Amino acid sequence: MHIGILFAIITATALGFWTFFHKLASPHVNSLFWAIIISLTAVIIGAIFLVPNIKITTLYSDVKGVIFLVLSGVSVITIDYFALKTYWTNIPISIAWPIIMWGSIVIAIILGLCIWEQMTLLKLLGISLIAIGTVILSMIA
Repeated sequence: MHIGILFAIITATALGFWTFFHKLASPHVNSLFWAIIISLTAVIIGAIFLVPNIKITTLYSDVKGVIFLVLSGVSVITIDYFALKTYWTNIPISIAWPIIMWGSIVIAIILGLCIWEQMTLLKLLGISLIAIGTVILSMIA
């Protein structure tokens, strides 16, 4: 198995828990404040892993990478804030999560095409099946 697939599986697992915990937290918290707490938690955990290896770690090699990471941070706070707001409305995870994921897939595909990533017929078929499932789930709400 390609190591990238393993990393994708770990990411998908973390995203599943991420949405589960957002759903559980949403009725009890202020969305913006807790989005900040989530980000601070990530900083603290990241620092715990980074500090012991700081002397052997290259932090960045190009300013463009730093700019893109800052933009990723803007995306993360937006995701956390609106995910909490979404689940605060008491929408079921089984409805909201596929809609959130489908939207992110569409954006990722469009942006991938903007950087000339290849779109194959098989990829298009898989994306279409995801879209159909998302539409069906959103009609249940």
